[in-house]
Amino acid sequence: MDRRSFLIGSGSFLTTAYLAKAEWFLTNKKSVVPFFASTRNRTKFFLVDRGMEYEWREDSPDFGFEDLTYRQVLQRYRGCYLPVDEPVSLSEYRDIYHEYGIMLKMLDQEADPMFYGDDWARSDANSAKAYQYLYVLDLFGGEHKKRFLGR
Repeated sequence: MDRRSFLIGSGSFLTTAYLAKAEWFLTNKKSVVPFFASTRNRTKFFLVDRGMEYEWREDSPDFGFEDLTYRQVLQRYRGCYLPVDEPVSLSEYRDIYHEYGIMLKMLDQEADPMFYGDDWARSDANSAKAYQYLYVLDLFGGEHKKRFLGR
């Protein structure tokens, strides 16, 4: 069997299979055969010019900085569970005051950006999200691993 006869034969077979599938969809689902679901990435990346360098950002070209209360900062970045509607022991408040300098009445006030700016930049900034997304991709075809391993 040569290539031409194989392609002609497989073309008729594939067409017959497709027609059978289309007929089944029309009779059972009352619709046309659905196309494959798009596997395109819906995440948008922006390359931002910062003067002397460029920076990748995910979802938006701005920083994405959000204002948080001290309670939110302690929960998100410091691992302290401080629910609004549940009582918290006095010893836990004392520990928070000695560790972070935050008094009880300050918990629901807007936090100073310097208090959590570094933590936010490492995990929630648009540039950090882009880094985390792109980190797992092999953008250099495996050659960079050899270079960094000293080979």
